[in-house]
Amino acid sequence: DLYVIARTESDSKKKSLGLNWLIFHDSPAAKLARQGREEDAEAILESQQPLQARPFVKDWQLDDVREKLTLADRGRSFENGKKLYRHSGCVNCHRLGSEGGSLGPDLVEVVERLAKEPEPRLRLLEEIIHPSRNITDRYRTIIISTFDGRQVSGVVLENGGEGYRLANNPQLPGESIFIKRDDIEQIEQTDVSLMPVGLLSTFTLEDIMDLVAYLEASG
Repeated sequence: DLYVIARTESDSKKKSLGLNWLIFHDSPAAKLARQGREEDAEAILESQQPLQARPFVKDWQLDDVREKLTLADRGRSFENGKKLYRHSGCVNCHRLGSEGGSLGPDLVEVVERLAKEPEPRLRLLEEIIHPSRNITDRYRTIIISTFDGRQVSGVVLENGGEGYRLANNPQLPGESIFIKRDDIEQIEQTDVSLMPVGLLSTFTLEDIMDLVAYLEASG
């Protein structure tokens, strides 16, 4: 319910009220909750912006950055790295800290695993530039053919007695497709990751270094 209390100095028995505007003041708790919702909404909007909205820069390969990796050591913008992480759609499928999806590996775990290798920073960029080069079975795309002639591809979310549930759209990781086990004629495992190639093609070298620094700092 909304109650409006007004006061007038008129002596008339019939009093009218002209309401031009209302100002609402949040409680401290409500203000924090609203700010949180606004930040979540902004993150979703940023993550759903297509990469084509940014101009093409370069089809980056490992040899292009191999000798420049020390640039990520100093003077980096974590704010820009976070923005790029969201804009490229990484947040849709990968968890980093307290946010992100689960279609792909947890990036904190990825960074920790790669830190044990001889060139962890180069290996991190290899995972981004060539997403299908080193892929575990958990995140490998499968193709299901059904008896009625359909073919459905995606990453397995569930494999139960009733059938398979697949996700196949990185931009909409919450959507899934369910295929009944009785309808399945064939299941083929591929060597392809659901993660698209070319994610860095709209990034400058400085952008790439900011993203690397942000990921290494685990957000």
